Amino acid sequence: MVTNYLTIPHPNPSSSAPLPPPLSFAGQSVAVGNLGMLSIKQGDHTTAKACVSQHLQLTQSIRDVDGECNAWVLLASVAGSGGDNDESIKCLRQASVVAEANGMSGMLKRINVKMGMAEANGKMEAHFAELAQQSQK
Repeated sequence: MVTNYLTIPHPNPSSSAPLPPPLSFAGQSVAVGNLGMLSIKQGDHTTAKACVSQHLQLTQSIRDVDGECNAWVLLASVAGSGGDNDESIKCLRQASVVAEANGMSGMLKRINVKMGMAEANGKMEAHFAELAQQSQK
């Protein structure tokens, strides 16, 4: 496992108190992923996308395929809740590729269900737009 550390500045440079331990990439990944999930729940799509994108990069750098799949699914959730259905489907397809390549059958089933829902949402939007256009005639 690759161990890289983030340097944390001491909050009080004149203090002799010990510093907190440095965060590994795995720790950073969990922290930024949690911030991303919190941002999703608060409806802050910009922050959520930034955090989850960083989470994805960190999971890829430490070769955490479970984390990578979850990060792709979270990015799909951010895109979908922000109204970008096409981006949501792209992220889910990428998650599907990772899950299939690593024999993650349970994750693959979950991703396929989410992908079906995202595709149905896209078709529903087009259907509603068509209905609205017909009602104006």
